[in-house]
Amino acid sequence: MAADLRTRGAGMPSAWIWYFGVGAVSATTFLLSSSAWVQAAAQIPVYAAGAGLLALRWVRTRRDRPDSVMALAVVAFGVYFGASIAGVIVPLLVPSTVTVPVPSVLDGSFLLAYLLLALFLWRLGGRSVAVGRRDALDLLIVLGAAIPLFWTFMVEPLLESLPLSAALVTYVAYPVAVFALLAMTVRLALMSGRRSVPHLLLTGWIAFELCADVVFLYAGAHGTFAYGQPWQVMWIVSATCVGALALHPSSEVLFTPQTSRPVSGRRRLFLLAWCMATPIIAIVYAQLIAQGDNTVLVPAVTSLAMVVLLSLRLSGLMVDNASQLLVQESLQRLSDDLAHQTLHDPLTGLGNRLLFAEQADHALAQRTVGADRAAALLLLDLDDFKTVNDSFGHEAGDRVLIEVSRRLEQVTRQGEAIFRLGGDEFVFVLSQARLSDVLRLADRICVILDEPFDLGPRQIRPMASMGISIALHGQDRSTLLAEADMAMYDGKSRSSNSPSVFDPLLHHETLERHQLDRDLREATSRRELVMLYQPIVSLNRNEVVGVEALLRWHHPSRGVISPLQFIPLAEANGAILEIGDWVLREAMSQLLRWDRVQPDRQLTVSINVSPRQLADPDFVGRAADILHGTGLDPGRVTLEITEAAFGRDAEVMIARLHDLKRLGVKLAIDDFGTDYSSLSHLRRLPVDVLKIDKSFVNGIATEPAEWAVTTAIIRLADSLGKTTIAEGIETGGQLAHLRSLHVELGQGYLFSRPISADAVAKLPTRAMPGAPAVVAH
Repeated sequence: MAADLRTRGAGMPSAWIWYFGVGAVSATTFLLSSSAWVQAAAQIPVYAAGAGLLALRWVRTRRDRPDSVMALAVVAFGVYFGASIAGVIVPLLVPSTVTVPVPSVLDGSFLLAYLLLALFLWRLGGRSVAVGRRDALDLLIVLGAAIPLFWTFMVEPLLESLPLSAALVTYVAYPVAVFALLAMTVRLALMSGRRSVPHLLLTGWIAFELCADVVFLYAGAHGTFAYGQPWQVMWIVSATCVGALALHPSSEVLFTPQTSRPVSGRRRLFLLAWCMATPIIAIVYAQLIAQGDNTVLVPAVTSLAMVVLLSLRLSGLMVDNASQLLVQESLQRLSDDLAHQTLHDPLTGLGNRLLFAEQADHALAQRTVGADRAAALLLLDLDDFKTVNDSFGHEAGDRVLIEVSRRLEQVTRQGEAIFRLGGDEFVFVLSQARLSDVLRLADRICVILDEPFDLGPRQIRPMASMGISIALHGQDRSTLLAEADMAMYDGKSRSSNSPSVFDPLLHHETLERHQLDRDLREATSRRELVMLYQPIVSLNRNEVVGVEALLRWHHPSRGVISPLQFIPLAEANGAILEIGDWVLREAMSQLLRWDRVQPDRQLTVSINVSPRQLADPDFVGRAADILHGTGLDPGRVTLEITEAAFGRDAEVMIARLHDLKRLGVKLAIDDFGTDYSSLSHLRRLPVDVLKIDKSFVNGIATEPAEWAVTTAIIRLADSLGKTTIAEGIETGGQLAHLRSLHVELGQGYLFSRPISADAVAKLPTRAMPGAPAVVAH
């Protein structure tokens, strides 16, 4: 709107400046000429232009935004400039011998104009700030100082020289009207602290108009007024300010209601000091003119000096008070900052544990508004965040936390609050929520976290595990948070991407898993992990050519724990990295020990590598160090990777496999055929071996479909130059069918169960299918 009004204002943005040139020409002509007609010709166009330009501005703007104050300004200035033009023309047209009656229509026009202008200034002041008691007192002080001046120099001479009549009332009405205009001007000056060009133009009109009117009233009261006196040029200047105001492109700011800062205290003080000094100056002036008793001069001058000194002292006190206020404000800001830092995380700006405790306790203390509503927590933990820190550095990790925090704040709605508990853990507090409300929040979180963002040379998608707990009657914050943590951990252990809701029936199971997690972290240092080995047999030669290293955990109180139970746990808590390095080192070292017992045998060893290990960017370097440390021929080592490793970030995993291949080791895909994920990448994978899953081998002798799938895998491997190993061979029929399909290698209970390292050293070179073996479970 404002831009449109500026565009449709004056044709040129600088037209208001050029208009001052017109006013300067008129004022110069008025001062230099001694002809009343020439002076009138210079004065009247400026009056007419001021009224016309203001009316034109109002017409152009009222179509978009009608404004009663601007309309009042047009009427007030129109009446005033019309009366001024008549006041110039009438004395020129009326012969000097003819006396103009008082009061006249011209007097009525001027007095009406003063009334309208005062009303305009009143309405304009009402658009700044509300009048306070201090403003009203300051206004009374200023007006109280002006009253003696108006009375002494304007009203009293009239009362002394004229009898009571309509003419006297008319003459007295002029200083009263000007005094009212002065009062509205002071009110506007005290209330509005705005500074703009339109405000300065309005100030110029008021200042020159009031000065000219006061001089006019003084000259009229003392009978010294004559048209064409130099001081009358102030009327031309005031009219020029009105015309420039109408032409200014942003003059609408003058009429725009807004709260502005009132006039500062020190400016008010000096204004009031001048007002208090004015009556004293008037007394001194009157005494000097009258040349009467001068005994009052000494007290008057002393009073004037006291007013000045008192004003200076009060100014100093105001400065001191202002300094103290600044110090207090600084201390308050510092206190607020410290309070904010105490309750908020410095990295993300989210509330911290202290603020979470406060908000959670408040939510739990609220009375429920329905049987299905209660306080709830949603605990969120970023998956694989340690990998980000290890791969890209802690600065990149901070960027991830900041971005995740920003996104989580976006999905927060009324009645929900987000906090960072520390590390990569966040929690939402919901008051008066249903379970469906929390689940919808979890859906919003999943959607917004799924959007990728750039982290250095690559894009990442933050993934998170979430646990939900709903408060029961009498529950405290710690219990509720522990339940959400248990639910989140349960979902993480099951590799579930959906939020887990706490179930009291799972409490015992969760505690058991927590204890198992703690025990697993110490299993390596306590030497509770042991290695078993299952022979790998050449099916054509019936000869043991290698072994697969298999990990077992001998728990001191639980006995032997299956890898199906503890390997996913190690994957989830990151312990698999340390355990995996131990398995590599132990299997390779054991191969060297067998070499010393049977130097001519030269077995190979296959070692399972988990997806978490392969995702670790430092894994290749550690594997190279272990190979170098043992001095083992890398060609005798086969690293087995499951198809699941290619599910989430296939490109990175393929690149990691090429890095491993450059170490000289062999690579195998375990359980091949159970997932389609690796088929699309098979030509790009630097693998040497495809291991046929036991599920296909089980039905190869009886199920045509299993026979067909196994045949397809073998032909695919043969066409790509890959070696095949059949897992889980348990019967002679299975062995016969695999030999007919030219499967090269196999392993299973038909040959041997997993056995200890000592038992491997005692195995004969030739395998004996179906013969019992010394096993160690």
